[in-house]
Amino acid sequence: MASERREKRTAYEIAKTMHRAFHELYYPVMSSGSKPALPITDDATTELARLATAVEETRVAWESSVRDRV
Repeated sequence: MASERREKRTAYEIAKTMHRAFHELYYPVMSSGSKPALPITDDATTELARLATAVEETRVAWESSVRDRV
């Protein structure tokens, strides 16, 4: 049971990291020496939405496994 929760937490962290990394390509935090943003395309918008959905799904799965424990 604990290993299942750990796997779900890991999946959530990976999805969150991938979404953040992809998001930063198109919406970078502007500072001295930062890379310019890539142009937003339909493919990029679709991928950002897909990654956001994956983050939400893995977060819900992880949180439900934590609640089931109690």
